[in-house]
Amino acid sequence: MLHIEKNDRSLSIEFSSDLTLVDLLIHILEHLLFEYEIHQPHNLLLVARELLNNAIVHGNKNDCNRLVNFRLEHLRGSSFKIQVKDEGSGFDFNNLDMSLPEDFKHIKRRGYAIVNTLSERIEFKDRGNCITVYMEV
Repeated sequence: MLHIEKNDRSLSIEFSSDLTLVDLLIHILEHLLFEYEIHQPHNLLLVARELLNNAIVHGNKNDCNRLVNFRLEHLRGSSFKIQVKDEGSGFDFNNLDMSLPEDFKHIKRRGYAIVNTLSERIEFKDRGNCITVYMEV
C-alpha cells in the first residue's frame, strides 16, 4: 500500500512497512526538493532514509500489515520539518544515546546519531513511535 498527498508546502506518504519502498520514497523526495530549489539535499535524504528504515525495521518489525506515515513540510527557505510515525509499540526515547559510536564501522546505534548530528532539533511524541526532525539544508 502506498498513498501520496502533495501540496505546495508539504508531502505526505502513507505506506506499508516494506523496505523495498524506501528507495522509491527517497527518489520522490529528491524530486520534490528539486522543486523547492534545494540542489544539495544529501543530508535531508540521509536523515529521511534513516528515519524510514527505523520505522519499518525497529518500529513495525518489518510487518507489512503495519503502516508508516511520512511527512515533509517546507517551512521556509531551506528549513524543513520531517515527521515519521509507525504503528509499533514505541521505545524509551528518554534514555536514547544519540552520540556517535567510538567505532563508526559498527552499524548499531548509528541511525539516531546521524539524525542528531545533521538536524537542528528532534522531538519524540506518543510512545516514541513518532519522531519530528527540524533541519536546514
